[in-house]
Amino acid sequence: MASKSIIPPDMTELLKNTQYSTSSNINCIQIGKLEKVGDNQTCEIALQLQRTVPDASEGTKVVDMPILVDCPYFVLSGGKSYINMPIKKGDYCIVLFNDTNIDLWWKNEQVGTPLTQRIHDLSDGIALVGISPETQARTLDGEKVQIIGDGGVRVLGKSDAQDSDIKGAARLDDEIKSESMDDTSFWKWVNDVTTNLISMGNVPAAPGKPPSPGLVITPPSSLTGKITSASDTVEIT
Repeated sequence: MASKSIIPPDMTELLKNTQYSTSSNINCIQIGKLEKVGDNQTCEIALQLQRTVPDASEGTKVVDMPILVDCPYFVLSGGKSYINMPIKKGDYCIVLFNDTNIDLWWKNEQVGTPLTQRIHDLSDGIALVGISPETQARTLDGEKVQIIGDGGVRVLGKSDAQDSDIKGAARLDDEIKSESMDDTSFWKWVNDVTTNLISMGNVPAAPGKPPSPGLVITPPSSLTGKITSASDTVEIT
């Protein structure tokens, strides 16, 4: 019986295939699209790619990636302050896959050894919302800081804040007050108008009679009013 010759393995090809198989199972960064936004700062994400996997009948087939669930999303914050962006289904994001299991930190803020041995797993993604494809590129000023809200912008803060030049936002129907130290040009105009009105009201004296005092007008020391129209843009220069 003739012996069969055994072809030795090509070590270069074997190592290349092993490297590819290992790398294909490591998740680093992917583009995603929000499918659902939860109430506890989590979301569901559809990754914007497909994978080719082995198939018994066809050799290989193309499949969608599984939906990522309970994926935390990033909120720009510091201390107790944060910017609340109204992210919605359909927004694109970058998904960063953590080196190890994040459940211990995410659920309890605990520092410890990972609960499982998974590495760069689809279960440990963190979303950065805000990236857009070229077809939806934003119009950017390039010079000024702008916060543009499609449904309006709301500014919240403590009214007694001492360390901020902005202690609140002006709104329609808000009351306003101006005093002489607030706007010297405006108050000079008020005083000039008052002086002219007084001079216009003086009546010349009739022969043998004292002059008429005319109009008696006391210039105001402050004025109050109400904002009657609102703007879509607030600019700070």
